[in-house]
Amino acid sequence: MPGYYRPREMPGSRRPPHILLLCGCLALLSVASAVAIVLPVELGLGGHFAILTKSGVTNVPIGNVVGDVGTSPITFAAITGFALSADATNMFATSAQITGRVYAADFAPPTPAMMTLAIYSLERAYTDAAGRATSSDATLNLKGGLIGGTTFTAGVYTWDTGASVASDITLSGSVDDVFIFQIAGNLLAGSAVKVLLVADGSGHGTPWASNIIWQVAGYVSVGTTAHLEGVILVKTHCAMNAGSSINGRVLAQTAVTLGDSATITQSTSIRLHAPVLHGAVFAPTGSQLILTFVCQPTDRGEMAGVGPCALVLAAATVATIRGGGT
Repeated sequence: MPGYYRPREMPGSRRPPHILLLCGCLALLSVASAVAIVLPVELGLGGHFAILTKSGVTNVPIGNVVGDVGTSPITFAAITGFALSADATNMFATSAQITGRVYAADFAPPTPAMMTLAIYSLERAYTDAAGRATSSDATLNLKGGLIGGTTFTAGVYTWDTGASVASDITLSGSVDDVFIFQIAGNLLAGSAVKVLLVADGSGHGTPWASNIIWQVAGYVSVGTTAHLEGVILVKTHCAMNAGSSINGRVLAQTAVTLGDSATITQSTSIRLHAPVLHGAVFAPTGSQLILTFVCQPTDRGEMAGVGPCALVLAAATVATIRGGGT
């Protein structure tokens, strides 16, 4: 073209270093932008229960729960098979089959307010997990839901129907990786199958159960002696058959049943959890203010055994807050 001149690159010549650096940066930026980071699902107060339900828990002795158990709005009577003993305060109960406490909506204050907030957190977490975008076309309806024998890496996996685990599956990653499984139907884990957690070679450990979310719109059935890892967020109920186990949590919007020797162990979180004010509710009489606290992650290491708690302010303090005291 007249008036157009393009310099010719001589054989053996090299592009200037700043051009190479720019090209390299653009390439890295392109790769980085193509990798979608999956953020954890915030469980809030609901995350401080091994089992949390709206409609109760049925246990076929002897089941085993490591962590707290809670139910609301259904009452204490809907938690059966644990031989529960109410504490003298009537704020919680205990059982030889539960390493933790049992809370229900009809216990003494501040437990009812705490349980209302816990159920709210459960519902919010379910909605959050269900609303996450599928990572890619490859993670949509993988294997038609017949996922036995599959190795998963971090991401959001979606099935328009149910998912069935007929043989062991593997989750490969590190402590920072998040796995979200969105299942529009039921989740069925066959007898003796296992979810295996393996390191991905990054040097940052294996995936944490607290970062594995099973969001199930139907129901969950865990087969005899099967073992799952992760947090079960189920729209209806979860059935743990005899000898089955879960390392994580079961947060169900209806009920949970435990067969003989079934075990649910509340998985620890990856970080130290510092108490943070979660809500404030005036008691019906108006003379007490109930403050509920949850534990939020910090980056200072790990501490086990931190659970939900509540503080009831005295009448005089409440009067001062309302502006009627000195």
